[in-house]
Amino acid sequence: MLRVWLLGVLRLEIDGVQVAPPSSRRARLLLAMLALERRPHSRETLAAWLWPGGLDTSARASLRTALAQLRASLGPDAGRFLITTRERVALADAPDVWTDVGEFDRLLGEGHVQPALDLWSAALLTGLEGEWVYERRDELRQRLSDALGPAAADAEASGDLATALRLTRRQIGLDPLAEEPQRELIRRLASVGDRAAALVSYDTFSQRLREQLRTVPSAATRELAETIREARPQPLQPWAATGFVGRRTGAARPPEHWEEASDGAPSAGVAGARATGGGIRLRFNLPAVAASFTGREADIDALDDVFGAGDRAVITQAITGLGGVGKSQLAARYVQQRADGYDVVAWIRAEDGGIADLAQLAGRIGAHVDGLSASELAQIALDWLSDSGLRWLLVLDNIASPEQLQRCCPHGGRGRVLVTSRDQALRQFGPVLTVDVFDEDTAAAYLTERAGRPGDRRAARQLAVALGCLPLALSHAAAYCQSGTSFTDYLALLGDLPARELFDRHPELSYAQTVASTWKASIQAAGSVAPVAADVLAMAAHLGPDAIPKSLWTALAGAQTAIERKRLADALNALARFSLAIVDDDTVSVHRLLQKTIRDDAAARDDRAPALRALTALHRAFPAEVSLPPHWPACERLLPHVLALADALDQPGDAGPRLIDLLIRACRYLHYAEPGRRDLRIARIVFDRAERILGAEHPETLTARNDLAASHHWVGRSAEAIAIYEALLADHERILGAEHPATLTIRNNLAYTYRKHARVGDAIAILEPLLADREGILGVKHPDTLTTCNNLARGYTDAGRIGEALAILEPLLQDHEQILGAEHPSTLLTRHNLALAYLDERVGDAIAVLGPLLVDVGRIFGTEHPHTLRTRHTLAIAYLNDGRVCDAIAILEDVLPARERIQGAEHPEVLAMRAHLAGAYRRAGRTDERAQTSARKPPDWRLQRPA
Repeated sequence: MLRVWLLGVLRLEIDGVQVAPPSSRRARLLLAMLALERRPHSRETLAAWLWPGGLDTSARASLRTALAQLRASLGPDAGRFLITTRERVALADAPDVWTDVGEFDRLLGEGHVQPALDLWSAALLTGLEGEWVYERRDELRQRLSDALGPAAADAEASGDLATALRLTRRQIGLDPLAEEPQRELIRRLASVGDRAAALVSYDTFSQRLREQLRTVPSAATRELAETIREARPQPLQPWAATGFVGRRTGAARPPEHWEEASDGAPSAGVAGARATGGGIRLRFNLPAVAASFTGREADIDALDDVFGAGDRAVITQAITGLGGVGKSQLAARYVQQRADGYDVVAWIRAEDGGIADLAQLAGRIGAHVDGLSASELAQIALDWLSDSGLRWLLVLDNIASPEQLQRCCPHGGRGRVLVTSRDQALRQFGPVLTVDVFDEDTAAAYLTERAGRPGDRRAARQLAVALGCLPLALSHAAAYCQSGTSFTDYLALLGDLPARELFDRHPELSYAQTVASTWKASIQAAGSVAPVAADVLAMAAHLGPDAIPKSLWTALAGAQTAIERKRLADALNALARFSLAIVDDDTVSVHRLLQKTIRDDAAARDDRAPALRALTALHRAFPAEVSLPPHWPACERLLPHVLALADALDQPGDAGPRLIDLLIRACRYLHYAEPGRRDLRIARIVFDRAERILGAEHPETLTARNDLAASHHWVGRSAEAIAIYEALLADHERILGAEHPATLTIRNNLAYTYRKHARVGDAIAILEPLLADREGILGVKHPDTLTTCNNLARGYTDAGRIGEALAILEPLLQDHEQILGAEHPSTLLTRHNLALAYLDERVGDAIAVLGPLLVDVGRIFGTEHPHTLRTRHTLAIAYLNDGRVCDAIAILEDVLPARERIQGAEHPEVLAMRAHLAGAYRRAGRTDERAQTSARKPPDWRLQRPA
């Protein structure tokens, strides 16, 4: 499924994996239009919309470029999501494509306002500008606003004033100049007894109207404010409510105006205070802020949005996220920038429940401490904050649980509580801001600036990616590299050293923990909630960091019973709660440095159990029949985890054959689904790993060599493929014997590659006796025998022996349909080969075969799969042979750029297509196009027949 997020910054996700949207602004706008307007659009309309005022031909060409960029972002499954014809363009319907705006519309239409509000993370298409965007942005904002008003009224009618106030604030945020929601906010604040906040809201709104519209609130709003003013009780003096009861009656009363600087050291009573003309000011225990703090401006603004609200006397905002992501530094920067708005700012370290720092705060405010326990003093400080009447900001750093926050949080007053925690369960107290790692650009910029290496941005980006853009790790790396180590050398250290040795200390004083130690407490906390959480996390550490399917755990035998499924769910919930993993409906994601730390710890204990559990799960989950397109989405989801496990399980021991078998399946999936450069790269990895682990003559290693040869062939390097196959055939005959099924497969593959390399006679010389051998050893109807029949028939076609080819292919197609099914890839290939045999003398029959075949392969493989592109190429040749030159040119012009992009401009099949297009231009009298297109001709005319 393609998921498109349009609210906020444009984001894409394909089958659970986040992908980058197109880099071009026009391509992003095109995607946005298609996602918002879910209907077919004419190319003419889209071109005119994106390039107004331009020439029609130029705009259409630019549209093709934008579509190509969009297809590149969508990857090999682009044809599944993007529907294009010569005249129209559209995104596919559900369930293939989902958009947050579509879901937003559905939720509002069904009256589910809160879920719709949850989707509204930011304005539509943040960062993309234009009249069309502005109009749609305003339209969606108005729809939400129109729904929030009645929802707030319903909440108030049911007695839930807190929800009514929250919804009203959100409505005002959509249109700060709308008077009716402003008046409702003022009235509701007064109704809960917060007259001060109601009057502040009125004054703020009045000022906004004066400054922006040069007007004043309506008579009804002014009358409401005056009524609230007249009913307001006399305000308490700041210290009037601090006459402590019982043992607290001896509390010292400070002067009416005083200020205390914060140096982190305790003082006796108010001896360090000094009088000022600006009122009472206290700064307690404020931490240092990293000098190189960067990249959190939007988060600072988000805190302002929450703390600026006046819908409760005390507002609690939690900052959560993975350890090392910079929660405390964000809070410290917020305090540094916003402290002037508060009378009292106190930073409480909550590792001990906040008792020690709160007790010291009690001393700072002048409470008598003699004879009182730390817990009693802490309560005095909390009561004082609740009763003082001052504006205060209390930071509770590193709160461990909701229960701890309940004990540390004042229950009244005019304050704001800012909490940092790894526990996501704190959202029951108020808004939660989940802080993520830096994006790659911010991380690379931080490294280059902090380390003083502005000219090394490429290496900085590589290092940032390897560190998972985790701020704590980045700060360590930057400080380390500032002393002379290059980013490249540090990257090598990261790969060679365990995390506990590389991150043994932190060079910056503003960071109290190291990368190696920061997650220990969270793992222990998760384990205390769910006993198997550590085991689940340990297995995840040996997989890819992103989008690990939950099904991998259920694939393990132990997760089949109800109690085991419950334990797994508890473990995943605990990992999510303590910010050790991101868990959604189907997948789990774990930060790569947390994974490294866990793997290094397991290696130090010589514990291979988590890696072997991961291997067992992947071996069971990865489809065995990878040639079938319905299995490809599952293969693609599991592929990054197979490769990650292969890196993590460097010494598999007795599990080596299972690991190599899994890698071979992954490689073969790419042979079928995405033959090309990625296929070749992974085939090399698999062969090298098999040779090292199993030895050069192990059957699995021989299989990996076969796949390596096939990968060379798929990228057009047939000569190298032939060299591998010839040596491999000799090894098979020596090690396994001439009649072993694996040896027969190598003979078949060598012949196939000979034919592709224009050695048709050599191919036929192998295939004719091979067919007899396979019939005798495997049987006439065995799928491998049918494959050799197909290859021999294709060899006969290329040799001009059409009658012999048809004598094989026509009955062979029936066998394929009966044995393998009409939609099996081998059956579709047989239909294609039959059309090729018809091309020269029975072109009408060829077209009759190719038309429905093209529909089938496009539906099964996708519009840009090599099988689909080859079928379109063959149909173009059939049109040329039938005299339909313009139809042939239209296909070739459309297919050639896709094949160049997917297979490379120098691939033999691309060169053949270019030659065919040049010939078509010549027949159409278009000499200029022919001259440009045929500048590079294929080396042999026989390669001009579609593969």
